Amino acid sequence: MVEDYKRGMSEEINESFKDAGDIFSNKYRYRHLDYGNDTLIAKYRNELVQWFMNGVSTMPNPMTTVTQEHWYSLYLEKRRLEQHMIYVAYRAFTKVGNPMKKSGDDSTFSYKTDGRFLTCDAAQNTRLSRSFIRNGMEIYREERTARMRYYVISSKTPNETYICLNCGAPTTYEKLLDGCDHCGTKYTVDQFEDKVCALYSNAERLGNREVGSNSLVGIVPAAIMIGAGLIIPCFTLIPSIMQMAYYGNGGPYNKMAFLAIPVLLVIKLALIIGGIVIAVAMQARSNKKGPAASGLIKRYIKRADESFCNEEFLASLDCKLKAVCYANNWSDVQNFVVSDITPMINSLQATVVCEPGAYRMKDFRTDDVYQYLDLTRELFLTMDGQNGVTQEKRIVFVSLRQKRNHKIKHDVSMYKCPKCGASISLVSGGRCDYCGYGLKLEEYDWVITGMNYTDKLE
Repeated sequence: MVEDYKRGMSEEINESFKDAGDIFSNKYRYRHLDYGNDTLIAKYRNELVQWFMNGVSTMPNPMTTVTQEHWYSLYLEKRRLEQHMIYVAYRAFTKVGNPMKKSGDDSTFSYKTDGRFLTCDAAQNTRLSRSFIRNGMEIYREERTARMRYYVISSKTPNETYICLNCGAPTTYEKLLDGCDHCGTKYTVDQFEDKVCALYSNAERLGNREVGSNSLVGIVPAAIMIGAGLIIPCFTLIPSIMQMAYYGNGGPYNKMAFLAIPVLLVIKLALIIGGIVIAVAMQARSNKKGPAASGLIKRYIKRADESFCNEEFLASLDCKLKAVCYANNWSDVQNFVVSDITPMINSLQATVVCEPGAYRMKDFRTDDVYQYLDLTRELFLTMDGQNGVTQEKRIVFVSLRQKRNHKIKHDVSMYKCPKCGASISLVSGGRCDYCGYGLKLEEYDWVITGMNYTDKLE
């Protein structure tokens, strides 16, 4: 167990340095993309406002700036608001500068090459002002200036090439438009445009978004004890050794100097062993329901699936969780929820706005057919109930699975029918309107196998 702990901590430290190096290098490597992503986010805000002002559409994806999963969660949110006879009026949803900065703008763009995707975490100070209106009367107002997070996903690979959605071969953008060199499939321009896959309108709620038990606070006690065992007794041994040397050269006998050495050696060993025991005990405690930290679990997932992209996974998961919160029944979400969670859906019928918060990966395992993942996630809910509009925080435990030999999910804009190539809408139950093919998301993506409430995120 000690060796497992040391190996896990070594991996954690190495991965942290690697991530820090990637973030630093990518900041300059992809700086030329900042303007394009800023423009995309501005267009996304405008489309989002127009979406809530206009009627519900059943088109595959009427918003040009978002992934279909993100749009589907917005579709269900709009439908839920209309069921509660609530109209959302946006007074403002704009980026604002920081008056303390001379540039007037403190937007940050953090790029990461993860799995097959290039992701961008864009943080901007944004003014949000909107009213929830029913029967001509304002029942709730949300007005704040907050640092919002927009996640942009690109179909580029880390080498800035593109991947054929049919055969998976990496190639250039121009060649895919003319026809893949390997399979001949041709594509349209919009299928490879960058898309917003998630918005977090209150970044403070995310905090340390990834919550794991290998935190610095947990390491400090063991580190102090081991450090004390390695360093402190060494200094205290020096006077005793000098006294013994003095006695060896004819000096007077000092009984305390001779006794101090074995005593201090015992203290030294006790501190070191005690620190290791505490570290192992904490590790064992955190391992009761899986590996110790989300970071370690992500590495286990990547060993089983090199194409795993954490940001794309989280954005897709959040869209699924929002869809569950806004669903009328299980049939609304059965494309990506394979077990009947009707009781959970019924308990969320008063939800009109859902915002995910921090998460913790709990366990990952595989068998011959599937990968399995358990995690907990915070949900901040705006509820329209008998007592009016209220806000609640709930924590859910979610179990997911995905086929080990799953098909590659490259397309970040919409789902395509593998038989005829037509767009498939989740609104129509994930079934192709032209050839009747039923989309099986489990062949491409993680699906929810279980979901219930829990008391703690850890």
